[in-house]
Parts: sequence; structure tokens; C-alpha cells
Amino acid sequence: MNNNSSMNNNVVPCPFCGSVEVEVVTGTSDREGYPSHLTCAECGAGGPWIYCKDPYDTDYHNILKQWNTRFTNYWNNGIP
Repeated sequence: MNNNSSMNNNVVPCPFCGSVEVEVVTGTSDREGYPSHLTCAECGAGGPWIYCKDPYDTDYHNILKQWNTRFTNYWNNGIP
């Protein structure tokens, strides 16, 4: 897990605790690649998983987009 502080400028706050501190979590590879997602560093809430081809070249932009889209929908509509 790593915390990328440059991403925090664009992070939508966690709907559960309001924190913008996030960590990237990358799982074990399978046939589709390496599953990765953002996790709230304060309460542990996780965003949607996406697959990356390389665990060291994680596509932060797409992971951040998934987090922001999910939680923006939650805040606006009450739907995660």
C-alpha cells in the first residue's frame, strides 16, 4: 500500500468519514492483471477495483476516477 499525496488534491472526500487521505491497494495477479483500488486511510472504506497490467505501474488516474465517481454518486444520490 502506498499513499500518493499528489492524488489528494483531486480526491473526493470519503462519504463515511470525510477524509481525503487515501491509499492504493494492489492485490495478487490473476489472468486479468493486478486488481487495484483506493482505500480511505482513516476508516478503511474501499472504492471499486480496476485491473492494472503491472503492480508497479498502477494507473492512478483511473483508480482515482473510480473512487471519485463512486463517491460523487453516493453524495449526490445516496447510491454507492
